[in-house]
Amino acid sequence: MLIKVFSKITKQALARNFSVSSRLSSGFSFELSETSQEIKDTADKFAREEIIPVAAQYDKSGEYPWPVVKKAWETGLLNTHAPKDIGGLELGAFDGCLIAESLSYGCSGMMTAVESSGLAQWPIILGGSKAQQKKYIGRLIEEPLVAVSILIIIYIFLL
Repeated sequence: MLIKVFSKITKQALARNFSVSSRLSSGFSFELSETSQEIKDTADKFAREEIIPVAAQYDKSGEYPWPVVKKAWETGLLNTHAPKDIGGLELGAFDGCLIAESLSYGCSGMMTAVESSGLAQWPIILGGSKAQQKKYIGRLIEEPLVAVSILIIIYIFLL
């Protein structure tokens, strides 16, 4: 209904802003940057090659997927939000979402195992001193450890 109000020029501009060719206009583009696409491709490949083949086995056994977590750490898919000055990648929320989405495609449970440290890191990243960040988050970068947020533990036991 509202589109009838717009003039022909406005209609063309509106269509151009939401079209595939938006890169040529001043409109929005939902294409991934080269870096984001590389991150997504890496996470997609990891899900296909490392998670999907063993997901059912871990679902049945109930074991913690340490071999998968270690491979994710080696690949660089763990601790992606850690600050650069302590050896992290300092990726933003959007790139973190790309990784989470790709790993969840393989198995949402294993994605949670891989990403659980990220949740525990945020209070230290946001409110910790540089020394605290290096001490606590630095340990997660040095070796494949998994940190669990106390908030998750409290939530689980309150249910």
